[in-house]
Parts: sequence; C-alpha cells; structure tokens
Amino acid sequence: MKKGLFLFIICIILIQISISSAIQYACSDNGAINTDSEEISEGDIKSILGLKIGVCDSSENSIQKWIESTLFIDSNLVTLQNSSESQSIELKQANGTVSYTNATSDSARITLGGSTEEIEIGDCSSLGGFNVMINSIEGTGSTAIIDLLVGYTKKTLNTKLNNSNIVTINSKQYGITLIGGSSNDATVKVSTCRTGDLTQVAEITNIENSTNLNQTNITINDTTNIENQTIENQTQVLPTVKECSVGFRNGTRYCNTEEKYINQSLSGQSCA
Repeated sequence: MKKGLFLFIICIILIQISISSAIQYACSDNGAINTDSEEISEGDIKSILGLKIGVCDSSENSIQKWIESTLFIDSNLVTLQNSSESQSIELKQANGTVSYTNATSDSARITLGGSTEEIEIGDCSSLGGFNVMINSIEGTGSTAIIDLLVGYTKKTLNTKLNNSNIVTINSKQYGITLIGGSSNDATVKVSTCRTGDLTQVAEITNIENSTNLNQTNITINDTTNIENQTIENQTQVLPTVKECSVGFRNGTRYCNTEEKYINQSLSGQSCA
C-alpha cells in the first residue's frame, strides 16, 4: 500500500512535464521544399500551396497543452438553397453531387456520393466516399438553406501525439502538419517537394517542466520496500530527470535515454 502511495506521488510529479513535437520534412533528392501555413476557423477552408483544407472540428486541452483538430483535406464549401437543388462537388480526388430531402433546426437528410444519411449540425460524417459537415441550417423542411463543408480525405491530428501526416493526391505528396490552434480554429502547415519524395527527417521535442525535478523530497512515515531498499521515517530523494529525445522506430513511439528505447503506450507518457 505504501509503495502504491509512493508511485502515486511520482505520477503527480511527472504529469507536470509537457512534451510537444514538430515533424520536419525534406525532399529525397535534396531539392527545395515548399512550405506555407494558414489559420483556419471551424467550418471554413483555406487553400495552402494549392490544396484546400477545411477544419471540421478543433479542441484544446489547456492542462496537457495540446490542440486536436479534424481536417477535411481536399475540400470545398457548398450551399443548398432548397431540397429541389443539387450542387456539384469538384475536388482533386473525386467529383460528386450533394442534395438534401428534409431539414430540421439541428439536422438534415443529406444525399452525397449516392448515399443518404441523417446528419446533425457539427458532425464530421463519412458519406458516399466523401466526408461532410453541416455548418448551418436556416429554416426547416424543404425550403431550408444549408451550408456544408465537404471533403475527400479526413485526418485527425494532435499537436502533442500525432501532429503530422503525409497525404498523396494525384501522385503528389503533401505533408500536413497541425502546428497550433484553439477550440475553434487550427493552424495548419503544408509541405511539398518540387521533385523527389517527401521524407520525414526529424522530430523536435520541447520539454516544459513546471516542477523542479533536480531534487524532490518525499517523506514516507511508514516502512516500505522499494527496489529492495528499506526506508523508515526518512526522506527519499528522487534523482534528476535527464533530457531525452522522442521519436519513432518501426512505427512505434519511443523515448531514447541512456541508449535505451522505451515504448510509450500511454498518452502523454514522459521520458522520465
């Protein structure tokens, strides 16, 4: 029981460490890499290096210091004036038509890519090989005006855990990186190569420590055995947590400290 108390205290200390990472890209032929970034509001799109990206949803965790956003990559905005109207969708990866048959104040029955489904406002839904979100509904029934965000590829990125992904569209590679944002917008960076393949070259890790871990004193009033050492009515001194790098090896996230690879299977696990 006392050992459990000790581990609980250690966990409280370790969660004070915030780790953030940023993927870097290069071109396989050492050619020039193009990058650009935009801040995109929820329900809106921006064209970055010729690729239209929409933000379906964005959330922020101020305690663990991360942003998570669901992006529609290769996307467009569509407005349906009534249920008799259908609109063409022209994307880089596919074309289609979208319409609706009935609407309430918070949902509509949408037909897209040959499939029909009831979709609520704000949901990031897959339908007929596309992805769609209802931005707004003005009115009800067959005369409602509905604003839609429609995209082909859906990716959910997190600034702390998996902030970047390579997407191939019409044989061209795009490195999509979530670099910031808030609860209602996302800042997205796009990287491309003029020639050659896009490759990941590094992961930069920043460690913010709000607790002084150089020397942390914990008093244990009862006898406990930790790693075959008996401590009674004395102070346990925790050693300094050394710097370590975070990266990926064979698809598995690891910490590299003192030449040891440690798998990180838990969200937000530190390099201690």
